[in-house]
Amino acid sequence: MNRADRGSVLECSTVFSSKRKAKDGEGYDVGSECPHGFSLELESESSEATDVGILLFFMTVLVTLFKNPLADLFGGFAIEAVGVVNLGYLVHSTFLKLCARAVDLREDSWKSSLMVVHLSLHLVAIEAIGVSIFSSRGGSRMLMNNLCRNPLGIFVALIHILHGQDAMELKYSNYVCGSILSAAWTVVFVASYNYEHDMSDSLVRHIFLFMFLHVVLYSMENEIVKSLRISKKKLRKIQGFARIIPCIVCSVAGYYMLGRILTKRLSYMEMGNSDLSFSFLF
Repeated sequence: MNRADRGSVLECSTVFSSKRKAKDGEGYDVGSECPHGFSLELESESSEATDVGILLFFMTVLVTLFKNPLADLFGGFAIEAVGVVNLGYLVHSTFLKLCARAVDLREDSWKSSLMVVHLSLHLVAIEAIGVSIFSSRGGSRMLMNNLCRNPLGIFVALIHILHGQDAMELKYSNYVCGSILSAAWTVVFVASYNYEHDMSDSLVRHIFLFMFLHVVLYSMENEIVKSLRISKKKLRKIQGFARIIPCIVCSVAGYYMLGRILTKRLSYMEMGNSDLSFSFLF
């Protein structure tokens, strides 16, 4: 790297550092002033995670809608593979976020320290579910049966867990009522989910109700903030504390749903009805 390139990199990091301090409550800014096409890794990682999430969504919907035809063609291979990919992405994403936050600890930020503890607890929860599965007799076969029977439920649990991980990020600066509503909707969804048939009862009604309440509460909160003349700095602090609610609730609900699906023991009749392609490996 020559002297000019070193200067460009230094200038880019300086711009990013200054903007990060200036916009601590608003989230990271895109480094459009960085020369030679340098851009912030945060934007690329976010877009990459979005692309992966969309891909996993379409894969899960595909195997859910065409579960029987796919089972006739490929046995349980396609459905189990999608479940394994979803679980693998959860572990991979959590580990990468933990490593990134561990690097940020050099800045002595209490937010980074809190996120490291939070993500470490996520890994402990994942490990606890894994131990509860593989420590029991026939755990591997039970896991593959449940992956085949509940592909949609596993994906939904994955979404709740990832939302709980990202709820504390600054880029998810949500209004206070929205954070509470998000946590409440997660609890209702997980409690009303039909684990036997791998579907959500009254899903459309819940979605429309959530959207309606979202608009109403957003308008009410704006009027309250204007009438009480709450400053932006104080509002950001309140929003920061409010984000703790979905962070905890969505994480706990997601792991409850995931554990309930993956650790369910099936009867011999139910296991016989599942065509498992991976069962011979265990």
